[in-house]
Amino acid sequence: MFRDNTLTKFSPTSNKVIKYDIFDLTGGYPTNISSDNQGRIWCAFKGGVIIFSENDKYDIVKFPHTNSDETVLALGKVGNGMWISTQSNVWNINGLTLEANLLPIPQKSYTAVYEDTLNNKVYLGGTDEILEVANNITDNSTDYKTIRMVLNDRGEGHLNLSDIKGGTNGMTIPYGGNITLVISSLDYSPESVHRYMYKLAESPTDTIGGWIVMPEGTNIITFSDLKMGEYNVLVKAVGSPMDPIAVPLKVKSPWALSWWAIMAYISIAIVVIYWIVWYMRKKNSRTLQEQERQSALENVERKLSFLSTISHDLKTPLSMILGPVSLMKEKTKDPENKKNLEVVYDNAVRLNNMIHRTLELQHLEDTDENLLILSIFDAVEFCKGVFEIFKENNPQKNFIFHSSVPQILIEADAVKFESVITNLLSNACKYSDDGATISFGISPHEDHVEIVVSDDGVGISDIDQPLVFQRMFRAPSTSKLKEGTGLGLYLIKKYLELMNGNISLFSKEGQGTSFVVTLPITKKLLPKDQQVVSLEDNCKPKILIVEDNSQIAGFITDVLKDKYKCITSENGRSGIAIASSFIPDLIIADEMMPIMSGLDMVKLLKQNPRLAFIPIIMLTAKSDNKTENESIKLGIDIFMTKPFEPSALLGRINQLLKSRTDIKEKVRIQAITEAESKPIEAESTNEKMLAKIAKIIEDNISDPDLNVNLLCEKSDVAPKQLYRLIKKYMGLAPLDYIRRVRLQKAAMLLSQHRFTVSEISYMVGFKTPSYFSKCFQNQFGVKPSQYQSDDETIDKK
Repeated sequence: MFRDNTLTKFSPTSNKVIKYDIFDLTGGYPTNISSDNQGRIWCAFKGGVIIFSENDKYDIVKFPHTNSDETVLALGKVGNGMWISTQSNVWNINGLTLEANLLPIPQKSYTAVYEDTLNNKVYLGGTDEILEVANNITDNSTDYKTIRMVLNDRGEGHLNLSDIKGGTNGMTIPYGGNITLVISSLDYSPESVHRYMYKLAESPTDTIGGWIVMPEGTNIITFSDLKMGEYNVLVKAVGSPMDPIAVPLKVKSPWALSWWAIMAYISIAIVVIYWIVWYMRKKNSRTLQEQERQSALENVERKLSFLSTISHDLKTPLSMILGPVSLMKEKTKDPENKKNLEVVYDNAVRLNNMIHRTLELQHLEDTDENLLILSIFDAVEFCKGVFEIFKENNPQKNFIFHSSVPQILIEADAVKFESVITNLLSNACKYSDDGATISFGISPHEDHVEIVVSDDGVGISDIDQPLVFQRMFRAPSTSKLKEGTGLGLYLIKKYLELMNGNISLFSKEGQGTSFVVTLPITKKLLPKDQQVVSLEDNCKPKILIVEDNSQIAGFITDVLKDKYKCITSENGRSGIAIASSFIPDLIIADEMMPIMSGLDMVKLLKQNPRLAFIPIIMLTAKSDNKTENESIKLGIDIFMTKPFEPSALLGRINQLLKSRTDIKEKVRIQAITEAESKPIEAESTNEKMLAKIAKIIEDNISDPDLNVNLLCEKSDVAPKQLYRLIKKYMGLAPLDYIRRVRLQKAAMLLSQHRFTVSEISYMVGFKTPSYFSKCFQNQFGVKPSQYQSDDETIDKK
């Protein structure tokens, strides 16, 4: 007997009392008690029973998990075991093996169990009913409740009825998918009871424990969100002694673990490793190159120090050579001896100049103004004299000199200026073939003079152009052709910087090179009438005639010479060299020419930002549609065929130049009104807001931290509203609009030639000049150093 949670056992023979706390032993409260044929005491609790033997030992049997209420209502002896009725199920516990099996009995609550041993029946008492069951229900080998149908939807949402047991052959679903199975015994007799149980196992033989009993009348099994792997779905009827049906189920791996994803990971890893190896090699290579460069510079410094030392010692004996040789040259009457003495004298002078340059190399880095001996002289006459010397010494080349004004006064060091011009002309002659055209142009531009030396020689590759002004640098493409020291352009740049000038270049490999030198103009001692004459001479438009037929070129020149200043070229290659220094207002070109055709010349002109704006008239004897269509594609303004009417040509030229002049004047007026005049008063709210935003950007343009957040804070506009406003009226995102304003301001400053590229990059708010150059080139298509404002191409009227 038991009271509360305690079961008390009393032995009359020994008067011994033993107490068992059922809750401590099983975790449940005792509900029912009974005995079996072997004299064992069965005490039921929720979810199982505890069995006490005569030798004071006990065994605990718990029912398998069924997701249902297993509160015990009744238990009764049946055969050598015990039937136990719960709120939801009826269990049979084998008296020998103590194994609990669920009986295939309707799912109802039975409060009494009685065995009729005469009729081999078991009666289960419920509410208003008694259920009669054969006591050998679990021993029926025919098993009329065997599962005979398994349907599945294969994760597609609808059942596949084509195969009544298709699921037993295996199923595959994607990772994160779901699948539904429908099972049935195909027994629809009224007295039959349909209850099934299932479990998800890794092996089809794993049939012990873990079963899930489905409620009566339910035959649908659903799985979802299974992990990747291979499973077996085991299903069987409740109370069936037959082996369960095993349905293989495979869940695919997620895309992140698929074979192609793994291959992608491997590929990315290989690329990353390759990039790291490449980067380390490149870094080591750069380090090695820098070490070699430093070593080379140290060697150069040592050599220069040595040369400077011996140069001082050479100046005295060299003076003793120059003096007597100069006297002997004047006194000698023999032509042959005089010629030999002139050779000696010229070489001695060259040696003296080399000594002076060697002594100056050590002082260039000091940027001391004491290195300059300034004087005022006419740059046009000075350059013309140096140019004529090279023209006389190189008769195999075509030399063209052009100056837009007769006189330009500059204040500079004449010796260093001569070194600059000499080096540029020397390089042009050295790196161009016989028959090449070397063009020299000089013209004033507001407060500075521009000198352009162009050739149609070997050119300089894009990768070498940023390095040509470094000391001891020689381009690999030219170092094999001619000997040199790598100091010429370095000295030129240093000399020009000392004289407040600058130098830039434009070059295409295999197509020639143009060097542009700028120096400030001085107005000291410059009469006003000379300035006016210069402006009047500069007023006449310039036309370049590229024609291989000298008679036609002469005829066109005669037609145009009254109104225009003309210069001629015999082929497209020399035409490019002349145009680079001449900067004509219009080009008249033939198509069929030797060395380089007219169309090929136009292609190269359009690639040069300094020349791309020049209008072009194609005057050719080829009148086929193919040539005309190609001319239109290249942007040639007018296509005319030979023979031509002089009046028609003059009319086309006047019309073309007038339209270009009108456009330039409109651009200039717009620039003046935007930059200097009082802005138009805004009327609408959006216009006022845009004006306020533009003023904030202009006032803070030098601040590198000017961004959208700062703009919103200063203008008191929400970020979304600011984005919509600028996007609607400017067509840009706010950050892009700020960048465009910075770059437009930079373009204006560059056109003034008053600041370096680095200074301008900081003035407009860029943190590094390299990033400024990249953004500038993306915006305008040219590097800042190559940029030239349209204002420079408008002649003074």
